Amino acid sequence: MERVVRAGLTPPVRWFMRHQLRRAIGGRPIDPAAPQRGRFTRRDIDQIVDMTLVGYDDLVGLAHLDRLESVGNRLNVRLAVVTVALYRVLLDLGVSRSHACDLVSDAGWRLYSLGTRPLLAMARLRTADRQARVATVLGWLLRFPFAAPGRPGYEVDVWNDDDAMYTTWTWCPPQAFVRHLVSEHDDRGDLEAFRTSWCSYDWALNDVLAGGFGDYSRPQTMSRGDPQCDMRWSTRVAAPSRRAAVRR
Repeated sequence: MERVVRAGLTPPVRWFMRHQLRRAIGGRPIDPAAPQRGRFTRRDIDQIVDMTLVGYDDLVGLAHLDRLESVGNRLNVRLAVVTVALYRVLLDLGVSRSHACDLVSDAGWRLYSLGTRPLLAMARLRTADRQARVATVLGWLLRFPFAAPGRPGYEVDVWNDDDAMYTTWTWCPPQAFVRHLVSEHDDRGDLEAFRTSWCSYDWALNDVLAGGFGDYSRPQTMSRGDPQCDMRWSTRVAAPSRRAAVRR
């Protein structure tokens, strides 16, 4: 059944990826340090999409999706597999690791921000309070796709006070997949690519949700080797004594 569904979804998935990648990296230099290599063309992006889908098929078996009971958790892990596949394709095409990380991050942000726009629009209809909108959208995201049934799914503690919403994550299935890949198979800098994409979006997301008044902090990050990701989401700047150094 999985193969039947996959075959049926491939054409729209390929079209969507091609469209988003053209907007995210089309016209960007292949190597900023070597302008003679040119820029990514439509033909290049078509090749990247086809190779990424092949890479996804090669990697998805390592994700152990059958262990995840939440549809949203499985979706996020699949997207992490796509992230790694895309990053590795860029490396195979001779793109440097640092530039590949940047390109993957930009492409992923388009998808991430696109998915939050309708949620933000609905939250605006419910309340004019910026902090309440942040909490509302995050609450929806904590139902899907970031539902937290516990390991091997997401594991998180959530609480609020008058100034902020706090989410402390102690297990992240997409990050766990990438860490398993690099520790048990091969490491091509995939965890860094994951960190500079998935783990860097929250600052921008909080600003989007807060209408440019965001104040997000995360002293610890699991993809850096910390035991948790402790996040503070707010439209109000915390007092200096309460703020920890930010590690991105």
